Amino acid sequence: MKQMSDKEFVESVIMQRMELCYSRWKDGKSSDKKDDYDEIEKAYEKAIFLLSETDKKAIKKYIDSMFDDSAEESKFFYRAGIRDGYNLHCKIVEIEESKNKECVISPK
Repeated sequence: MKQMSDKEFVESVIMQRMELCYSRWKDGKSSDKKDDYDEIEKAYEKAIFLLSETDKKAIKKYIDSMFDDSAEESKFFYRAGIRDGYNLHCKIVEIEESKNKECVISPK
């Protein structure tokens, strides 16, 4: 049995984790959505099977590019949401602190 390099091991663990997450995500979908997805996947596999190797590579490269773009977009909006949430939190803390200062300074 060939021993894996560290890089191969890490890639293997990542792929296994992604497959597990994908499986959980797919299992969480409604039955109708699963059926729709399975139908689309079967149609894709059938269409891809009929293509030449060059066309298969072009289609897969295009799909990979779309996934990469989608992942980048999701990451961008996720980080923007985190920044917005943090800024909102800081503003709320600032307002609460200014209210507390007003109470301490103002005579009763």
